[in-house]
Amino acid sequence: MIGAVCAEAENSNDSVASKFQWQRIHIPGVGTSVLALAVHPRHPEIMLVGGYDFGIRRSEDGGKSWQPVRGLSVPMVNSIVFDPAEPERVWAATLTGPYLSEDGGKSWQPKRFGMPQAEPWSFAAPIVDLVLDELNPGRIVAFGGSRIDLLPPGTPGLGLVWESRDYGDSWTPIATIQLPEQNNGLNIRQGGCVPEFPELMYAVTWNHGIFTSEDSGLNWKPVNNGLPHFNITRLAFNPKNPNNLLLS
Repeated sequence: MIGAVCAEAENSNDSVASKFQWQRIHIPGVGTSVLALAVHPRHPEIMLVGGYDFGIRRSEDGGKSWQPVRGLSVPMVNSIVFDPAEPERVWAATLTGPYLSEDGGKSWQPKRFGMPQAEPWSFAAPIVDLVLDELNPGRIVAFGGSRIDLLPPGTPGLGLVWESRDYGDSWTPIATIQLPEQNNGLNIRQGGCVPEFPELMYAVTWNHGIFTSEDSGLNWKPVNNGLPHFNITRLAFNPKNPNNLLLS
């Protein structure tokens, strides 16, 4: 997707779909894929976008204007997540590890102690998603992979599941998601947990379907029965019924 779009609801008694009108948002300096979009949970006019080859841009007026951020030295950002308990704390998953902002996304610092040392033009610890455990403050889980399939098999860090129990100050690898007959970890394109049950986790992999864990990420198994193929892009839960999952 080039650039980004937004929708505004109109006053209407028609169907839900007809209540939205889409408009293109121009983000200066962004001409490639947008991979992440996050909205401040308390101030929805504050928005962050991240993606391929442009890092992160920030808006304070609902997307009408955008500004670059400070301290982010990596151009590719896979996902962005606000801390729901303290929204000024924002996490970004990048191809060189996690980054943290403590001022609502204006400035960033790497938080990768325990991960391999970052080298120029290398992906020592590619992170695709970060999960903040709302039931265990301070615990964060990071998934090794990329939204875009540009990392070759065998790239260090792919398939790794990292855990922090001190708000991201240090990280420990707790598992590798891989096929039984292979030593290399799989490229994860999405990772997360079941709403309200953080010990139940899932990972969507490139061309190998879905893996799940029932012990907070320590052990993983594939769950692909019934799928017509394993090239899954995204997984989402029905917010009113977590047992109802949607795949694309």
